[in-house]
Amino acid sequence: MKKNGFPDLSKYEIYQKMESDEFITLVFKRIHKDFLLDITGEMETVPELGDLTIFWDKGKEWKAYIALLTEKEFAAQYQEYPYKSSTQEWHGYAIRFRNPEQLNKIIKYKPNVIQKETGKN
Repeated sequence: MKKNGFPDLSKYEIYQKMESDEFITLVFKRIHKDFLLDITGEMETVPELGDLTIFWDKGKEWKAYIALLTEKEFAAQYQEYPYKSSTQEWHGYAIRFRNPEQLNKIIKYKPNVIQKETGKN
């Protein structure tokens, strides 16, 4: 920690902001750029504003498409659909576009088939 008591905030993003008459409360969350996505089976990156991005919603993977990420909102009321595309639609899932194979894997994803074969949810 630095002398002022705050950690290096360059590795964090504002997760939630709450305001009252006298106070502003900010909740920070650590930025994790890469994560393993079960659908593609590969390490994926959380998109930043302006990135070419693949968007989709749970159970509607076949409707996935590519557009620019225009807004991210992680406040409670947007929790289910935090990613806004350049088509003005909000979505529950988004990853940075790397190659067409990513999109193909998401579109062809069949969660019910996997559940029946493995017995897992």
